[in-house]
Amino acid sequence: MTKKAPAPPARTTKPAATRARTQAVLAAHVEVIEPAREARARALLADIRMLMYRSTGDAWDLGHALSTFLRDKAYVSLGYRSFDACLAGEALLSRTQAYKLIRVAEHFSREELAILSNTDKAQALVTYADATPARDSAAGLLRQDAIVSGVRVSKASVADVGRATIDVRAKSKPSVKATPQDAARVAKAKRDVARTRWLAARLKTLGLGKAKVATKGRKVLVEIDGDVLDALMAATRPARGK
Repeated sequence: MTKKAPAPPARTTKPAATRARTQAVLAAHVEVIEPAREARARALLADIRMLMYRSTGDAWDLGHALSTFLRDKAYVSLGYRSFDACLAGEALLSRTQAYKLIRVAEHFSREELAILSNTDKAQALVTYADATPARDSAAGLLRQDAIVSGVRVSKASVADVGRATIDVRAKSKPSVKATPQDAARVAKAKRDVARTRWLAARLKTLGLGKAKVATKGRKVLVEIDGDVLDALMAATRPARGK
């Protein structure tokens, strides 16, 4: 006689009072956290507004503030679903300008950006560094005063850096290598052209210069006008009585 396996222990559930206390603690925690996040978001927003109306020398600080605002998703605490929506809803910078400042602040220090004194040139240098196959950084190129388009970075214009980026991208484009299937298709196309040309030339000597010759798969198709063929047959038919 086999013994029955013991029944699994019954699942215990938390009493309703315990669940209610847990939910109350969580709700209280959320009530504390959310106002704090909103306050921080509004403080960041105030900093961004202040930096927007100050001198251009604060471009790095503005880019850093925008980067922090984006990274922390502070816009969510202000009721926006995206950073771009917040930019438009709060009448801040344009999307292009905001992302340019963020990118510059993330690649250069405040001192390095002051040396460049031009956010457009700074962004162009970041784009150039990203395009080069070497592991160059925009800040590294600035520190080395590297040569770009035959000009040192310190003296290069935005246009100089832009041209260098175009040249690098053109040189780094991978060449497309033909596959065996590509080679077979090319060989067949050449063979078909040779066949149709040869046959068209032979037909022309027979007075069928208007015949259409084409290929379809492994077949060569010839289309001849019936009247032309009748005339040819009549011309080549032996005379009666001979």
